[in-house]
Amino acid sequence: MTNAINSDKRILLIVPMRNEEKFVAQCLDSLLSQIDAFPNAVLVCVDGSSADRTQKIIAQYQVKYQQIVLINNPDAIKPIGNNLAIKNYETEIDAYFILDCHSQYASNYISSCLEVLDCTDADVVGGYWQIEPGIPCLIGRIIAATTSHRFGMAATYRRKHRLPECESDCVPFGCFRGDFFKKFGYFDERLVRNEDSELFSRVKRHGGKIILSPKIIVTYFCRSTFRGIIQNCMVNGKWNIYSTWISGYGLQFRHFVPLFFVLSLIGLPILSTIFQPVLWLWLVMVCLYCLLAFVSSIQACEKQYQYIPLFCFTFFMIHISYGIGSLIGILTLPIFATKSTEERQRPLADRIP
Repeated sequence: MTNAINSDKRILLIVPMRNEEKFVAQCLDSLLSQIDAFPNAVLVCVDGSSADRTQKIIAQYQVKYQQIVLINNPDAIKPIGNNLAIKNYETEIDAYFILDCHSQYASNYISSCLEVLDCTDADVVGGYWQIEPGIPCLIGRIIAATTSHRFGMAATYRRKHRLPECESDCVPFGCFRGDFFKKFGYFDERLVRNEDSELFSRVKRHGGKIILSPKIIVTYFCRSTFRGIIQNCMVNGKWNIYSTWISGYGLQFRHFVPLFFVLSLIGLPILSTIFQPVLWLWLVMVCLYCLLAFVSSIQACEKQYQYIPLFCFTFFMIHISYGIGSLIGILTLPIFATKSTEERQRPLADRIP
């Protein structure tokens, strides 16, 4: 239930999007069903010059809901769009929600975020992902299960088994206090990826507090094809390197483990031509990885044991593509570093399912 104090808050919900005609309606529906309880709420759709029906769908919603505002972000880069919306409203907002269009929000999402924000001294709060396939198919379900498992993606908020309310180094789609961006600054517009990680790292470095709460739930629709998840992991891995070069901080050790894994797979056999015992180290590493992948697949498959080989392959594919992406980032960093700001911020290709 939403209390009277929360209902009076002036809240801004920012939803960046680009070519999301398949998901924008369910995203907006899940939010609009809640903001009737908040008369001072504004829902800003920041569209990155979509080439599909995204803007037309939003326009249809605007006819019925006056709370919806559409802002065009011609740069098609998320942190630029986020900052644009924030700066347009920052003098009159008590709480900001930086959300995602490829998601659906629990019926108490807004009230739960505000409740945790009110009951703690946190600067930003967030909750857990419930990961579902974007397309309901076998591969999509396996990708959702592996990315929800700790062995697949190490972030705490991805896990099915939720921890009690606690401090965290990051949260997905957070709720920020009204003075947050004046206190800690805006999103780094040089970052095509990892802009949230950089911002949260800045918060921690300046003594701020981030709270992860099991009361707050988001359903996130992941890629449902191997091609889509490979592309996503490779781009994320590459931008881990670029982001580190741009800001010098923001990422955790876990973000670079796939890179070390790939370097070991390639480097140790080469090194063994000089010092043969190193080959035994490579064999131990490969056997240990296979064991971890097998055990994790048993845990993730939910007793559908006939698909264990597919689960193992998916874990391996995620780690390898992520690590190769980071390796590509290292190899292309000299070229990236010489590009102009405009070229460096060129929009990414459209999302693959």
